[in-house]
Amino acid sequence: MTGPRRRSNHRRRLMSVGVVTAAVAVPSAVVAWSPWSTTLPVIDGGYSWCPGIPESPTATPAAGPLVPDERYLSVQLCPGATSPSGERTAIRTISSRTSAEIVARLNDLPSEPPAADCSARPAGGSVALVLKGENPPVVVHLDTGPCGSVRRDGVVRYGAGELHRYAAALLESNGG
Repeated sequence: MTGPRRRSNHRRRLMSVGVVTAAVAVPSAVVAWSPWSTTLPVIDGGYSWCPGIPESPTATPAAGPLVPDERYLSVQLCPGATSPSGERTAIRTISSRTSAEIVARLNDLPSEPPAADCSARPAGGSVALVLKGENPPVVVHLDTGPCGSVRRDGVVRYGAGELHRYAAALLESNGG
């Protein structure tokens, strides 16, 4: 067999080989990528699932630091405990310098409310600042209302509005 018929058979065989190769290669690439995986890599400028945000404990001021003085690897802002869970929000990897700056900002917040009648004022929006490092995530509750309380494990500080603006700007930048 020579001529056009032979070339046609050759084309069919090449096409069959191409289809078989694609049928093997595409599933292998999908398995390597695993888009259905619940463990998302932390990448600069990426998005990550918010952890389960527990309710903030009752505001009984406690002494001590607001967050542990450790190296955090990323920062994320999530909806507060009253929002439905399972949301993905922006996450940024951060340098050790930025991690130390965040820890200092949180632990240096004032422990006195900005006004004497803060307990009578309505609460604002609830936002959770999530710091992720080697240990389980540290969740800090920000009340962006008039008093701007910042809470974690019974420790209460004030200045949530400024802290929220700082974290939002950090997320919009390259992470530091």
